[in-house]
Amino acid sequence: SFIAEGRLDAIDKRIGEGDFLFIQFGHNDEKKQDPSRYTESFGSYQENLLKFIDVARKHGAHPVLITPLYRRKFNEDGRTLVEGTHLDYPEAMIELGKRENVPVIDLCTSSKALIEQFGEKATRKWFMHVEPGIYPHFPDGKEDDTHLQYEGAYRFSQLIAEDMKKLGGVYADLFIDPDSDYEDPAMLID
Repeated sequence: SFIAEGRLDAIDKRIGEGDFLFIQFGHNDEKKQDPSRYTESFGSYQENLLKFIDVARKHGAHPVLITPLYRRKFNEDGRTLVEGTHLDYPEAMIELGKRENVPVIDLCTSSKALIEQFGEKATRKWFMHVEPGIYPHFPDGKEDDTHLQYEGAYRFSQLIAEDMKKLGGVYADLFIDPDSDYEDPAMLID
């Protein structure tokens, strides 16, 4: 649907040399009940990802694949997450990254580990679990183990940043060392 809605075309018009294109899909691609979004993991899903990679490369940008964030769906034990919530879409993305020589950040694996480390109760506030009347778009509240609130976005973006640094080169160069690279500490955000 992202491509059909013209969003890749918009990226194609704006992306430039040296830019980074972070590509993360899979949550909606796996939904067979929604034909407008469903893709086959080792078929049209990979083909669509390749379209994004090609747009980035055409402009001299750096594509980075990011596997889907793990859904917060705990087993009955309340400590471990249900296996395979994204079927084989993460594996399909990793395989494509290897084949196309595109870096892959495996957020699926790292987010699963982080969610299990903190547990069911502590991670509830990371996801869109809100009481009625908090958000105008959800007047009746929301129980959502896929979409994030601020704290969850912050925690999972830290995982991505850590993996970007591990990639080295231009990917690690995106980050500053506040103790040595930045002149004005007053401008830093904690």
